Amino acid sequence: DTNGVSDVFIRDLREGTVRRVMGQQGQEPNGGSYLPVISGNGQWVAYTSSATNLVAVPLNSPVDIFVTELATGNTWRVTQSPAGAALDSPDSSIVGMDFEGNLFWSSRATNAADNCDADGSEPDGFMWSHVDHTSTMVTFNGGSQGNAYGESFLPPVHNCADPMNPGAESGAR
Repeated sequence: DTNGVSDVFIRDLREGTVRRVMGQQGQEPNGGSYLPVISGNGQWVAYTSSATNLVAVPLNSPVDIFVTELATGNTWRVTQSPAGAALDSPDSSIVGMDFEGNLFWSSRATNAADNCDADGSEPDGFMWSHVDHTSTMVTFNGGSQGNAYGESFLPPVHNCADPMNPGAESGAR
């Protein structure tokens, strides 16, 4: 580790190994990475970073949110429009990640998802899918943005799947 900035490390308790989340083609990240969250199944990690070499096309945002699939090392930028453009607001935060690797995040951006009806006045909640690598706005109700209190951030994220039995069905608790 010679890049002189904060990095994200993953410790595999079964294998007894520690590894660093790297940039594309195994490059050392050229900017700080921090605030990581890992999926309950241990297959995905999300984090914020100012590095510009984590994905092939940097968008020059001050800080972006990224998700890395640990088995493959593939990394996706979450904080981008569906067309791959920079968000119109740099104000985005990680909220949490569920057991399967879906990321919940908030932003004031009005172009973060196809169904985005946000006006940018308050943060809205989004879910990034680990299946199709896209974000969907999740804090709208009947077409009106936000919730009854005017803000949507830091909601609790729960997944009721049994972490000791990953194949078990999710159920209410």
